[in-house]
Amino acid sequence: MELLKYLNIPELTTIVTIVFMIVIGIHFIKMSEPEKLMESGRLKTLRMLINEIILFVIVTIVLTYVHQVGIINPALMLINLFCLLFSTILAFSYSDFKHNRFQIAVNKVVIRFLGQRFYKYFVYLLILGHSFLVIWFYKQSISMLIDNLNTYYKLNQTDPVLILIEATQKNKLNIYLYLGFAFFMFFLLRKAYMHPINKITNGIFQTKHRKNIRLSSGEQIKNVYVFQSADNKFIIASVDEVLSSSVKHYHINKDKIDYIEVASNSWDKIIK
Repeated sequence: MELLKYLNIPELTTIVTIVFMIVIGIHFIKMSEPEKLMESGRLKTLRMLINEIILFVIVTIVLTYVHQVGIINPALMLINLFCLLFSTILAFSYSDFKHNRFQIAVNKVVIRFLGQRFYKYFVYLLILGHSFLVIWFYKQSISMLIDNLNTYYKLNQTDPVLILIEATQKNKLNIYLYLGFAFFMFFLLRKAYMHPINKITNGIFQTKHRKNIRLSSGEQIKNVYVFQSADNKFIIASVDEVLSSSVKHYHINKDKIDYIEVASNSWDKIIK
């Protein structure tokens, strides 16, 4: 909390903000699937922003506290980056190009080493391995900045938090430099390198259910899969579970929808 003094953020404001974020997070978890689809654009953007901020703060604080000064090796960072790029290629291939020649060749190699029986575990190994490489590279990046601050100001400290505090006492811009660099690396790794893994995990752990949609005109569209459109004012209803292979789908304005239900369940009214 001592670092907040240099950011000019009162502790009360921080506590209120954290509570506000938790309330919004709990509210979203309690929302039904149709309610999430009908969520307004502004609320959805706010929720996503809060989720990213909470994740950024938690991960950055934990990795900062566990940093050991002076152990960063540029050669290991380079090896980690190479492995990360390779695992990213594997992840993108698995998530977006399952039937191309490269992925088929990868499948054959995996089956040869793991066997047909254990091939199904390959995707879980990919998720864990890639996630570890992303987190480790992020830790190495922010640790490198902490070590550079320690060396530049000749602080001779071993506690990363004390290094940040003393560096900030030397120049208040250092705390903003640290947070800015950390957020840039977090955003880059989260959006660029974790994108295929997020897509894979969504496909594995989030089961899609067919929906029935009742429009304001009285028309009903039954047994379709519902997707969020790029334009938040619309949803996409498709007869196929994979939108990219859909031969028939609808773009529906949310204002023209009265109800959405999970097929075979009772109607869940959407309150706009």
